[in-house]
Amino acid sequence: MKSSHPLSIPRERGTTLIEALVALLVMAFGMLAIAGLTGRLRHSGEYAKQRVEAAQILRAENERLRGFVAMSREAATPAGSLVYDELIADTADRTVTGAATTYTIKRSFTPVGSAGVGVRLAVSWTDRQSQSGKPHELVYESDLPATDPRLFATAYVPPEDGSTFRRPQNRHPAIPQAAKSLDNGSSVFKPQPGGTAAWVFNNRTGLITSFCTVSASSPTSSLSLADLASCTTVAGSGAFLLSGHIRFSMLSPPDSESPSSPVLPLGMEVTLTSSVHALAPHCVTDPVSNPAAGVEAVDYYCAVYPRTETVGDKLLYWSGRSRLTGLNLAAGGQRVCRYSSDYDGNGRIGNPEHPLDYSRVSESLAHQNFLVIRFEDSCPSGHGVNLSAGQFSNTVTLAHQP
Repeated sequence: MKSSHPLSIPRERGTTLIEALVALLVMAFGMLAIAGLTGRLRHSGEYAKQRVEAAQILRAENERLRGFVAMSREAATPAGSLVYDELIADTADRTVTGAATTYTIKRSFTPVGSAGVGVRLAVSWTDRQSQSGKPHELVYESDLPATDPRLFATAYVPPEDGSTFRRPQNRHPAIPQAAKSLDNGSSVFKPQPGGTAAWVFNNRTGLITSFCTVSASSPTSSLSLADLASCTTVAGSGAFLLSGHIRFSMLSPPDSESPSSPVLPLGMEVTLTSSVHALAPHCVTDPVSNPAAGVEAVDYYCAVYPRTETVGDKLLYWSGRSRLTGLNLAAGGQRVCRYSSDYDGNGRIGNPEHPLDYSRVSESLAHQNFLVIRFEDSCPSGHGVNLSAGQFSNTVTLAHQP
């Protein structure tokens, strides 16, 4: 009897040869890709290291060029020292051996007028990936100023007498600019151009060393040592100068930035609180009027003698307050303001910043300026220096008298 079910043919299991070959091919491509990626990563790492090394070589070469000690070689120039003229004339290539390759340094210099030269430094190198005739290159450009390096040493010379001010005409900044420098380390100045008094200053200390009598017709600019025959020498090291300008603003409100009201007759005095002083201070005033330039002011100059030293205090100084005289400091009259502020930002008003009361002044002081206004007005608050706002001066004032 025949069965009704058909015969089942058994299926073969496993992978055909073609499938195995395809899989092997895919694996081979993958291995090649991984190998190529590994090579590129290794080369990228080597190239990064070489660029860092090349940058260090560039920086070192740039610093070497800036290390010249003189503009040209002289007999006193130490052997082996770099000089400017030789540096900019040497354009030969230099080689530096690195960790994995050799670097070539190329230099070129382009004149920039009398200011110096433009410098172009290029470091090139080759590696396994460099194309023939096209090495890798790193370039740095800068300027090399033609400035004698000995001039930079002056920046480290401490200021004379501890003063941080610029010294116009190579003398103490408190000496009036109109004073004439003499040939013996001193300057002479007439505080009143039409007067007969001439004050002689020590250029280094700014102290008044002599009071002389000269011709009333001789301006300060014409005075010489020969004109200073009749003089009285100040005892000790000299007297201190206290000077400034007095401006007037009778507008309401007053203007402390550009005051231009006519001058009023007045005087100046210094009242001392220190003791003991052999001589009292004396002051002179000189009205200055130049309406075309918008200048209406009174210049004042005071000679203040230092206190006599004592056993417990041998310092020479003075303490006290300056006052304007000859004004009506009451209703219908005038009020005195002083230009004063914490200019150096140290949190206090020092003697050079025009305090109400001076304390232990041991140097000559200039720019101790005042503003005279109507008695009914208040001293203008003014403004500080603000370059972005175009405010280049400090116009802050404080009440002074009464």
